[in-house]
Amino acid sequence: MCLDNYSIVNKNPVLIPDWTPYQMRHTMATKVRKEMGYETAGATLGHTNMSATAIYAERNQGLADEAAKRLG
Repeated sequence: MCLDNYSIVNKNPVLIPDWTPYQMRHTMATKVRKEMGYETAGATLGHTNMSATAIYAERNQGLADEAAKRLG
């Protein structure tokens, strides 16, 4: 399909938001940390120092709240 023909047919193109590699890494690290834990997120990112993982993966406040409920 020629790009010129596509432009004529598709009058309402879908806009895809801009993502940086850092944003994609951060999003995936946060998802892995939430679902599989901090250590797994660090290993997935290739970190040997877990403090580096904290930069990429947001902490799971829900998990902290649950621990406080269970442990008092």
